[in-house]
Amino acid sequence: MAPLFIFIGMIFEKHLILTNHIEKNVYRFILGCISNFILSLILIPTYEIMGAVIAVLTSHFITNIAFILIDSKSRKQLKFLFLK
Repeated sequence: MAPLFIFIGMIFEKHLILTNHIEKNVYRFILGCISNFILSLILIPTYEIMGAVIAVLTSHFITNIAFILIDSKSRKQLKFLFLK
């Protein structure tokens, strides 16, 4: 699953750069860092290495998939690109 999340994130990042929405890319990475930090604080003390794995995968999902679902303008642009 992780390679899929990362691949989608890379494509979305290139899309944001090409459409001159670099500030959204910054927000995406801030969201990923904050979610990874909070999840790590919660999960690592209890689950140790598996908690770290879960935190990283979840933050990748939030950064690369959930942000697309949250940002309606980018979602509409991507839908238009894929329907061509």
